Amino acid sequence: DNQTVIDYCHKQFKLLVKDTNLNSVNPDFKSVILNTVARFGGENEYNQMISMHNKSNLSEERTTLIVSICSFEDPNLIKRTLEFIKSDNVRSQDVTYWVAYSLTNRYAKLATWEWLKKNWEWLEATMGTDFSFFRMPVYVARSFSDQKYMKEYVEFFEPKLSPSLERSYNQGLEIIRVNTNWKLNSFDKLKRYLKNYKSTI
Repeated sequence: DNQTVIDYCHKQFKLLVKDTNLNSVNPDFKSVILNTVARFGGENEYNQMISMHNKSNLSEERTTLIVSICSFEDPNLIKRTLEFIKSDNVRSQDVTYWVAYSLTNRYAKLATWEWLKKNWEWLEATMGTDFSFFRMPVYVARSFSDQKYMKEYVEFFEPKLSPSLERSYNQGLEIIRVNTNWKLNSFDKLKRYLKNYKSTI
């Protein structure tokens, strides 16, 4: 949250907007710049990133932009991102990235989970033969650490189980169990530790 860093990233982002191939800045800084702008940006920056994504022909650059676009915190922009997944601007092989990175955004994970449940048949029809589709239960499970979502997870995925989906489903169950137990046993201790922590830097 250092303002000097934020200002630097916004300045560099303006250079990236002018360069569709993202060659204007040090490649090692691109993801940091884009993610920082996403964290502190709004609709204008969001629209610019979407435009950059649509114009780029390079897979790696599109993926870098997907990560950032999925990092915005505004509920309206999160909704737009989820709607965008089904647009012609998203290649079928990239759908997994949009879903997985939206699930890792703590501001977007609940909306993404609801979107995934609502659009499961579309996901299956669009990418059902892709290995990444069968990893969806794991992507969902990594986002949750609560018994409530364990119940939702089981109720949604169990009726849809197939031999290809079952292994990922079981892995997801274990992930939620581990995360839930860790939260119950350690979360309050961690909060107390961080509250009393004194940096030596």
